[in-house]
Amino acid sequence: MAAASDSVYKCQNGGYLDFVTDSRDNTYIRFYVGQSIVILFRVDKHIREILKGSCTTLHYYILQLGPGCRTSNWLRLWTIPDKFDRPPTHQELLQNFLEMLFCGAFQSLPTEELIRHFGDKLKISSNVGLNVLSPLLQGLDLSDRESFKASLLNSPDPEIRSWPLEQLRREQNLPKRRLIATPPVSRSTHQDQIKRFTAIFRKMVHDASPISDEDCLDAFRLQEFPDMPSVSQSE
Repeated sequence: MAAASDSVYKCQNGGYLDFVTDSRDNTYIRFYVGQSIVILFRVDKHIREILKGSCTTLHYYILQLGPGCRTSNWLRLWTIPDKFDRPPTHQELLQNFLEMLFCGAFQSLPTEELIRHFGDKLKISSNVGLNVLSPLLQGLDLSDRESFKASLLNSPDPEIRSWPLEQLRREQNLPKRRLIATPPVSRSTHQDQIKRFTAIFRKMVHDASPISDEDCLDAFRLQEFPDMPSVSQSE
């Protein structure tokens, strides 16, 4: 993880995306959207959990199933400037709303949840996202989180469908085999991340309008996204 030298990541609220790729399949991509009052520190916490081999979330679990072939790639999606002087509750609502918006854009929630919030226009979604709980429910005391995990059983991805059972085994303290060795950290440039991201989307979206890598990079440069680390696994 790079030192916390970028002031934008260091001091501002915002949201981020991790798009998980697999070196064995150039069309494999799984999206996770998150938010934090200090993005850099939150991403750093995610990376530490991934390096520890954690399986406590669906996001981490999918990365550990590589084996040794999956990479975690991080991009900033939005920031809320410090000059946006509003009460903390207002900022929290805005953060949750923006995260929900991007969960819809990247289809990172189960289809059932997307339909609940966006309507039938998202009923034909990929259903392979790595977010489980709607961001609009954050901060609430939910007594039955298992019902949200149950919606993962409708995913076409067998690995995603297996996570609720993995969680049940963990809660019951059943012995299980460690999935993989702890993965090392590797770094790629911001340009490499965007090119990979663009290439995957071109393969997934057949009717996407043609756009050059240079135009893609210029568009992201206008947003002033700094380089972020990637986390990859080795066999």
